Amino acid sequence: NDKSVMESVVDFFSDVAYSHNAPKPDDKEKITWVRFEQCDVNDLNSNPDMSPTSGNLYPLLLVIGYTNGVQIWLIPGSVEAQEVMSMRQGPIRILRVLPQPKDVFGRSDMFVTKRPLVAICDASSAGQPYCCVKFVSLRTGDEVHNITFSHPVTDIKCSERLVVVAFSERIAAFDSCQFRQ
Repeated sequence: NDKSVMESVVDFFSDVAYSHNAPKPDDKEKITWVRFEQCDVNDLNSNPDMSPTSGNLYPLLLVIGYTNGVQIWLIPGSVEAQEVMSMRQGPIRILRVLPQPKDVFGRSDMFVTKRPLVAICDASSAGQPYCCVKFVSLRTGDEVHNITFSHPVTDIKCSERLVVVAFSERIAAFDSCQFRQ
């Protein structure tokens, strides 16, 4: 009856997630996925807590997906983890942190005052679930943009120039400054 390695890791992350909150509820939320994201600092003057801890290493973001939402924790190296965001609005399939964009297309960044941003695909789409990508500000917690699709999203990849949304039979690419194709 020994726990598997994965069950032990899930228990560890559950303990981390609840260690900063009120007492643990008797019925724990079920963790469905966990991901580490690199957090490049979009504006060091506005986000001094997110500056590199040593050398060129930026703090890690621990993203924990639950059956009913997601939590994002900032792990800044030598300091205690801090909760950055918590959303409880249903299952979230994908969450990606967008890097600071490079303006290679001659366009200005429409969301510079809202960055850092995350791209989220959840089940709250008006039609079919997982058919919308929402862009949410980690600074304000507000949704700043969204793109709706006719087919479910299977993955999101982000670079300094593009946000690529993958589907089962095609992909769609958007510039990272204005989220236009």
